Amino acid sequence: MDLTSAATTRAALTLEVSEGAVDVDLVELRPVDPQGRARLFRPDLVETLRALRPAFVRFPGGCVAHGYGLDNIYHWKRTIGPREHRVPMPNTWGYHQSMAIGYHEYFLLCEELGATPMPVVAAGVCCQNVPGGPQAIPQQRMPQYVQDVLDLVEYANGGPETRWGAVRAAAGHPEPFGLRYLGLGNEDVVDAQFADRFGQLFEAVRKAYPDVTVIGTLGPKPYGPDYDAGWELARRLAVPMVDEHSYRSPRWLLQHLDRFNHYDRSGPAVYLGEWAAHTSTMRSALAEAAYMTAVERNSDVVRLSSYAPLLARVGSTQWLPDLVYFTDDEVRPSPSYHVQRMMAQVRGEQVLGCAVSGHTDRPQAPPAMQRVTFRSPGATTRFTAIRVGGTAHPDQLVGPEDTVTLAADGSELELVATRTDGAEGFVVGFSGAVGETVHEFQVGGWRNESLILARRDDGIGNEVDGPHPFGGVRTDEPLHVRVTVDGARIRVWLDDALVHDHEDDLCPWPDLVAGATSGRDGGTHVTLVSLADEDRTAHLVVDGASGTGPVVVTTLAGGAPDVGRPFEASPVEPVATAAELTDGRAAIPVPAWSLVTVRVGA
Repeated sequence: MDLTSAATTRAALTLEVSEGAVDVDLVELRPVDPQGRARLFRPDLVETLRALRPAFVRFPGGCVAHGYGLDNIYHWKRTIGPREHRVPMPNTWGYHQSMAIGYHEYFLLCEELGATPMPVVAAGVCCQNVPGGPQAIPQQRMPQYVQDVLDLVEYANGGPETRWGAVRAAAGHPEPFGLRYLGLGNEDVVDAQFADRFGQLFEAVRKAYPDVTVIGTLGPKPYGPDYDAGWELARRLAVPMVDEHSYRSPRWLLQHLDRFNHYDRSGPAVYLGEWAAHTSTMRSALAEAAYMTAVERNSDVVRLSSYAPLLARVGSTQWLPDLVYFTDDEVRPSPSYHVQRMMAQVRGEQVLGCAVSGHTDRPQAPPAMQRVTFRSPGATTRFTAIRVGGTAHPDQLVGPEDTVTLAADGSELELVATRTDGAEGFVVGFSGAVGETVHEFQVGGWRNESLILARRDDGIGNEVDGPHPFGGVRTDEPLHVRVTVDGARIRVWLDDALVHDHEDDLCPWPDLVAGATSGRDGGTHVTLVSLADEDRTAHLVVDGASGTGPVVVTTLAGGAPDVGRPFEASPVEPVATAAELTDGRAAIPVPAWSLVTVRVGA
């Protein structure tokens, strides 16, 4: 097999939690040991996390770090010391933080897991999703904030003779925690005030701690103005690594397996810091497995990767998906958890060439207008003057629980929408006759503040353009909507102003994806991801292998794409079996909708 020089990307954890007092539930109170170290963590959760073999742990998660306003920024110094003295606070997602797990406990958890810490701190700017938009720390306060960030690194890495190393030692841990990475910012609006504050922090950390890798941010999506501006800033300042986020549909992941093939190898490295496929089913988990093979194949540029969010307390969450669900009494790993665990067990040291034949590329249909749908969540809207392809259709009154579908045939849609009641906006969808892929123009999305063009595949959606700022839908004020489809191009006008001009992704998506690496033990690891409806047999040929020997095959077989549900334990688990390699060949069963990992040799 041909070898590349790329070392494989290191899997990891993001310690970001969904709604609920997860920090309390992770804790099991125990006496402090003679050295003053508290071992506070629930053993079942720790063992579940340890099985993922994390190389690092990101904390305290995304929007929690930069806070809902300047007064809500997560300050590490408020989270250390006696736990009964810590001041609780709400966070960006509107739930309570007891601070029972603060930075010291986080560092201890990393130690328990054998992982290096990766703190994420605000880059001098709070979260943009607040009234008035992002706010920057005033310039006169920036020197103190910069020092606070430097003090965090000293707390983690400084000797006991340093000011903050001594505080750590007094807490029972004289040895440094070995911090190697520091994230500055999270999904920020990359504007002038952000660039200024980020630049001050970056230069200070680089000067004081040149061995710490600083990680920049590229905004909330793998595209758009903040993504582009984040890359420009990182290149201009020579930031060593940038944090890309991709919460996308399974279809998007499968259509972008070549995404990192085209990245600039001379620029900053990539940390895929928050990513997952929407929903908690085998369809999502297997799309993630396929994407991980692509990340591994491009590990010369994608150096780090972590699924997020990590933990979700059942009954107290507002976000899907999550890797591990839990209650007071049990841990419920998702299908995605089993994928992450299986991939960690075959994480190699060197990427190998891997050619696949016999698979099928499934075509992606272009946008169409053979069905038009109207929804009005949170409001009641009257749709009038509806014309599709020049054909008039009856007026429609759509309530907050309604979905109205019209049969149509054309490439241009026009209508007038008037909200008659409620506080939200409306949604206009269009698709082909089968409706596997649906496009939606969302007027008044995200609290009636945005214009969004979205695409739904297999019932799972993504934003594909926007959100763009919007003054909001108002009761009894009509809005004129016009949509045109021309091949892959979709254009949308609102009151004669062009708000979306989008070229849809028509890339086919595969029903079988494979990757291969070599391990430090000299063995060969092969990953097979089946997104097909039928069972198949893979005829594996390993170049250079000879003779007969055992092969370990581990299979996570879903059988169907929609197996698995949020908040429940995965109904399927990995099963290990044995096969035989004869003259470098082996027949490997590949069930429908499955992940199969194969370990050949040592």
